[in-house]
Amino acid sequence: SFDLTPFTSPSRAQFWFEWRMYGRALPALVAILLPFELAMLYVMHDTPLLLFEIVVVILLSPPLMAAFVAPAVSSAMTPFIARRPLTGNALIAAKLKTALASTLAAWVLVLVAMPVGLKITGTAATVMEPVQRLADVIGMPRAVALVVVALLFLMAATWKQLVQSLCIGMSGRPWITKGAVFATLAFISIAGLVSQWIVIDRRLGAVWKAAPSIIFALAVLKLASAIWIFARLRARGLMTDRALLLAAIAWDAAVFAVFALLESLLPGLLVRGYFLLFVAILAVPLVRLSAAPLAFAWNRNR
Repeated sequence: SFDLTPFTSPSRAQFWFEWRMYGRALPALVAILLPFELAMLYVMHDTPLLLFEIVVVILLSPPLMAAFVAPAVSSAMTPFIARRPLTGNALIAAKLKTALASTLAAWVLVLVAMPVGLKITGTAATVMEPVQRLADVIGMPRAVALVVVALLFLMAATWKQLVQSLCIGMSGRPWITKGAVFATLAFISIAGLVSQWIVIDRRLGAVWKAAPSIIFALAVLKLASAIWIFARLRARGLMTDRALLLAAIAWDAAVFAVFALLESLLPGLLVRGYFLLFVAILAVPLVRLSAAPLAFAWNRNR
């Protein structure tokens, strides 16, 4: 148990409560996994291609681990917690802050441990060779910008994985949480099989041609779902018109910021602008995050 009495602010107390309950789960998993991943750098130090793949795996570990951690740990939203003397917005805000703190803690471990591991294993020069080649082609400033943007994207993806399952945890239904974990495992397995089929049958060209239509359909489905959820939030009085308008403006601003960033980094001849806009729409969380107040109300009223 965790005593909240030392804290005077209910929202601050809720943040520390969330941190003690599940906020440390992701950094702990990353800390357990990192030594084994870094040890592989020494084992494979004579194979440059495998070294680069190991680095990619290390960088993908936080968002992948977050995909498994998020549904399980967010089940901490029990009916008792849901009935605490805090508004739903305050409880959701505490979870968002906890997810941000968990993301930062996990990535601090990665960004500190990986350079040390590369230095100790003597593989830093080999791993940096592809980056140097990229700098020779597009210039060092642009290469550095791409690396920084890639790291920021992975950090944002980690936070997104933690918060996009918020509506699942806020429902307080264990069967939904278990189903979400099973669905994540099934999706990863199916995606792996489909990717293998695409590569083996050499269907990359067909997939690339169909990608704009698929992305467009997913973006339309996401926007339609968001409109329905916003209508439900307004009908049930969970959010005011002003709050909904501000949320929509903030989401639009985030989408156009991501779109502008992608447009500046990727050549226009390689990727069409409308395709990047659809990608930005899908990248910025909206549907499941905005559904969290509905799930919380469903939990509190049962």
